[in-house]
Amino acid sequence: MNRTFRHLIRAGIGFSLYVVVGALLHWVVFPEDEIPTELHPQVGDAFQNILAGEHVRFLETGERSVIEVTLSPGGAIPVAHAHGHTKEVFTIKQGQVQGIIGGETLRLGPGEVVTVKPGTGHVLHNVGEDKAVFEVLMAPVGLLNVALVQTHGYLSQKKARPSKVSEFLQLLRFADRYEVYLGGPPIWFQELGILVVSPTARLLGYQGFYREFALDARSGAAKH
Repeated sequence: MNRTFRHLIRAGIGFSLYVVVGALLHWVVFPEDEIPTELHPQVGDAFQNILAGEHVRFLETGERSVIEVTLSPGGAIPVAHAHGHTKEVFTIKQGQVQGIIGGETLRLGPGEVVTVKPGTGHVLHNVGEDKAVFEVLMAPVGLLNVALVQTHGYLSQKKARPSKVSEFLQLLRFADRYEVYLGGPPIWFQELGILVVSPTARLLGYQGFYREFALDARSGAAKH
């Protein structure tokens, strides 16, 4: 066994120990605090992602949730994504929407309904000249309501956008906390990345919940 090979073995063992210890500290020894119930979205809470041309208002919350989404012309759900355990039912109320769901492209108009099963990647765009409005019924909700507020709160910040690395680490922390994944890579592969990277991202200061985003959505309800 040459010296280089021994170094590789030692490095592999050291990395494996780092991952195991980090995972134990992150999920077992120092788990994240529960999100206060009063900071979960309530009926009427609303937020706007100006960069995406998207406005969201909560119509119903609880075991199931209903949101109203308004997309300005050219607006879109920011990122193709998938939910680990939540089924979503989209009902188009106004405008023309193009959806890419599980790799299939659909053109949807008023009155049309499409169901997205858990684990299926999806994204919707407004392809009309006027605003598009649709409702989304989500069940079971889990922490998906919180995830919507947190993710959009982060992505819509008006200050200079962070580096790609910083954005990756923050979105990974949200994926860890809320089981919301990118629409392309297999979920099992993303969960492996979360296992390896999330403890370090938390150590670097990236959080799974930001109180100010929840309060912004509450103030958005008052403005609406």
